[in-house]
Amino acid sequence: MASMKMIEDFLSPKKLIVAGVSGNPEKFSREIFDALIKKGFDAIPVNPNLDSINGQKCYRSLDAVPGGYDNLLIVTSPANTLDVLRSAAQRNIKSVWIQRGAQNKEALEFAEQNGMNIIYKMCILMFAGPVVGLHHFHKLVNKFFGLLPK
Repeated sequence: MASMKMIEDFLSPKKLIVAGVSGNPEKFSREIFDALIKKGFDAIPVNPNLDSINGQKCYRSLDAVPGGYDNLLIVTSPANTLDVLRSAAQRNIKSVWIQRGAQNKEALEFAEQNGMNIIYKMCILMFAGPVVGLHHFHKLVNKFFGLLPK
């Protein structure tokens, strides 16, 4: 399980790649991306099928993303997560957040074997401040039941 220090280190530069952002504004991956932008993050979208999102250039692969982005948020389906992690390993990205529901056993094993710092089984919107609305409520519930990282 990730520690609060890992989460703080991941979020503190406010600069990250978001792999798997949907073009559909009603999909949760897109809601996450849009929320991070509103919270002041320098978030770079990656989707092999899109040229832009909200007028922002969308990259077709991790390889195409400019340098200087060392943190990766994966919001793909679990079937695609391992491929994204393989690309991340080629870029030497070590700090990865796999959004709740995107992880699978093979991906987690690959990340561990490649020395990646992985945060998973948690929604980034419970931690990327300011935390409001439903995500604030989820965080409080998780805190009450002792499910938040220490």
